[in-house]
Amino acid sequence: MEAAAAAPSGSGSGAQKRKRKRRKKQQKGARALGADVKKFQRGDAVPTRRIADQKLRGQMARSEYLAQEAAVRAAKSEILQPHEAGFVEAEGMEKTFKFTQDQIKANVDKASARKIFDLSLEYGPYRMRYSRNGRHLLLGGQKGHLALMEWASGKLKTELYVNESTRDVSFLHNETLFAVAQKKYVFIYDNKGLEVHRLKHHIEPLRLEFLPYHLLLASVGNAGFLKYQDVSTGDLVAELRTGKGKCACMRQNASNAVMHLGHGNGTVSLWSPTVNTPLVSLLAHRGPVLSLAIGACKMLLPGLRCRAAPLPAHC
Repeated sequence: MEAAAAAPSGSGSGAQKRKRKRRKKQQKGARALGADVKKFQRGDAVPTRRIADQKLRGQMARSEYLAQEAAVRAAKSEILQPHEAGFVEAEGMEKTFKFTQDQIKANVDKASARKIFDLSLEYGPYRMRYSRNGRHLLLGGQKGHLALMEWASGKLKTELYVNESTRDVSFLHNETLFAVAQKKYVFIYDNKGLEVHRLKHHIEPLRLEFLPYHLLLASVGNAGFLKYQDVSTGDLVAELRTGKGKCACMRQNASNAVMHLGHGNGTVSLWSPTVNTPLVSLLAHRGPVLSLAIGACKMLLPGLRCRAAPLPAHC
């Protein structure tokens, strides 16, 4: 019995030794990279020694270890990138927002200049989306014009007219399927221009967003309902009542898939399909919110009074 009881304690001490060895190796790699690791860290480390609950302390320690490991790996992979990100630098009293496309084209290399293109479109205003790989461009005109093209080569893949107003367009998992918010319902087309599905649960949609890692198509419209449709099974996953009326502004946070809605009363609400109430609701403007732009740690909110409010986007 004594020999049998000693085996688990020996195995437990061996596991602890392996954990300490991994942590020392991680700390050594972080010290070697130095400031490069700090650039990829998201906030300070959470101290776990004072947590009384043993299970919670272990979970938090594991989470901190994985976060540090991710920062170290990101810093190591950055060394493999052969080019640095470009930027525009103004001289003297110049303002970068006053630079025209012709001026930029005349001062960049030939490879970058070839990526500048101009389209003359007649059925606007237009909504546009790029595919996830950046090769394809989807255009949707308010008067019913839809076009899918490979913008780098200028090759038109498909073009169709739906004979009714279109409010928004969105690619699904790749360029073979795309969704269109039309006058009454949401329609899904393939890259040949053929209608594949008609989603009758999405009534009078105004904006569309697709969550690629969850395979969910989200829409919001005149009634103020945020709806999530599972495109793999065809089921309506969630139908959330915002309670703020018509909503014509929606963006997703790519880092956590939280949906941001801008409302007519100046508020911005954050939503998840598993919660019936907004995760966060904040007053950003005194007038309606016109658009949303979400970066790594900031959220830019242009309002009707020509003011852009930069806010943190940690949620």
